[in-house]
Amino acid sequence: MQFPVYLPVLVLVLPVVAALGYTGWKLRPRPGSTWFTVNMLAIGVWTLGEILVVVNTGLDAKLFWSRWLFLGAGFSVPCWFFFAARYTGRESLHRPATVGVVAGGSLLYLLYIIFLLPSRGGALTAVTLDTSGPITTLSYGWSPLVTSYVLLSYVFFAVASYFLFVKLRRSRGVYRTRNFVLLTGGLMILFGHAISFFGFSPLPNLMLGVLLFPVGGLLGVLGEYTVSFYYWFSLDSVLQRLSFRYSDVVPLARQFIVEEIPTGFVVRDSDGRIVDLNPTARSVLGRNRRIVGKRLAAVVDEDSPLGRLLDGNGELVDTDAEIWVDDADGTRLCFEVRVTAVERGDSEAVGDVIMLHEVTERKENEQKLRQQNEQLDQFASIVSHDLRNPLNVAKGHVELAQAGYDESLETAEQALDRMETLIEDTLTIARQSQTVEETTTVDVGALAREAWTNVDTAEATLVVDTDATVRADEGRLSRLFENLYRNSVEHGRADLTVRVGSLGDGFYVEDTGPGIPAAKREAVFEHGYTTDENGTGFGLSIVESAVDAHGWSITVTDGTDGGARFEITQHPGDGEQESSQNETEPSTR
Repeated sequence: MQFPVYLPVLVLVLPVVAALGYTGWKLRPRPGSTWFTVNMLAIGVWTLGEILVVVNTGLDAKLFWSRWLFLGAGFSVPCWFFFAARYTGRESLHRPATVGVVAGGSLLYLLYIIFLLPSRGGALTAVTLDTSGPITTLSYGWSPLVTSYVLLSYVFFAVASYFLFVKLRRSRGVYRTRNFVLLTGGLMILFGHAISFFGFSPLPNLMLGVLLFPVGGLLGVLGEYTVSFYYWFSLDSVLQRLSFRYSDVVPLARQFIVEEIPTGFVVRDSDGRIVDLNPTARSVLGRNRRIVGKRLAAVVDEDSPLGRLLDGNGELVDTDAEIWVDDADGTRLCFEVRVTAVERGDSEAVGDVIMLHEVTERKENEQKLRQQNEQLDQFASIVSHDLRNPLNVAKGHVELAQAGYDESLETAEQALDRMETLIEDTLTIARQSQTVEETTTVDVGALAREAWTNVDTAEATLVVDTDATVRADEGRLSRLFENLYRNSVEHGRADLTVRVGSLGDGFYVEDTGPGIPAAKREAVFEHGYTTDENGTGFGLSIVESAVDAHGWSITVTDGTDGGARFEITQHPGDGEQESSQNETEPSTR
């Protein structure tokens, strides 16, 4: 037995071939995967025969194992040819008759010249042992039968390489890199075999093709088992730097559009692994995560907007849905999620593309339109019902006054006053926007006192127990206080006390009136709801509108002294509340 220095490289080929063969087998029935697996098996037989020829020193042993070497090397050529044809979509070359003639004929021809003809004068000529070097090698020549087969194999190999080159030129991203690895690996085997066959090898009587295989093979293993390798080793970037006419405007423009377009693209292969995505998609899936090479379920959280669309197997349940996400700046964005299959010419799916189309502006416009329609409905209700009733009352009592009933004028005047109040509230609703455009820092206590002077509060008392400030629209916040005060005074007793105080994340307004039953605390904010026959039912609706416009929340609970308490709180990150947190003496009005 002998162990030359290059033996470890030959041994390394075996696990590489096994890993690639297993990958090809696992990917069945993807186009070409079966032929790829058989090709890896042939290269494995070739490599094992090469190893056993090298380590043995006897002539008979070397001749025996050389037969298996030639069989593996020779049969790998039709396997590679049919893999390339199937992988690149040339189905016409994969008909049973063509496969039978080329692959079957090649195998029978190899078996004939290798095993049925004598070793000397058949496949090989002038077979001797060469002991002149550091190791014992098998010295031989090629018979005409072998030479003809090898030359024909080079033709098939060249055609297969052409198929892969065309597919390489037409592909982009990770697929371009994968095709480059396949083409390079095949050409390295061809190059190594050719220089050995024509006598230019630095290692006489050793087929260099299999010795060079680990280079392309290891790249293939890295790519197939960690698709992110193809993403990191971007052939597109390399070609750009080398300027192989790749800097033409068309590919650069296409890349620019894909990178900058607000629509996200996530490309997945037939196994569901992410093989490419653009920056917009990365912002949705997570900028700080390793995404390429993983399945969707592995890169999104279950409770995230996109994660909630996945089923138990990690597949998208709804392929036409909408999700809301926060971008890096905290801005809320809406995306339409659609999945489109990527098919070959024969309608065979080879993967899919998840498109995330940003529709935030459209959704906001739809929301504004719905709100405007709701306002129109409210106005129609006011005109058709709320204004019509007092108008009929006023009209009827004016007619009575004209008939001599002077006391009816007072009732008519009250009806007109109610109409005026309704019109004022209606104009308030009409003029206020659904969102606050500009805010300033507002002193809650000072504004609460100022708003108190704008309301007929009779003998009620205001107590201000806060020195907090908030970011708000001062006018909208003032109307909020005014309507809360008016609600308390209209439903309270003569010696009513209204208190304004601070909360940890907002402020409150409470009174010492009769309070609001728990069952009615949600209804009080509805348009037109009132328990006072002289009330409009708009006051608390205006309050809620102002709260929503600021992005705050309002809840009703029991006051400290049994009355109603309205708590206005800010959402985390909304606005800004500042307070010195010092104990201050309440002010009273």
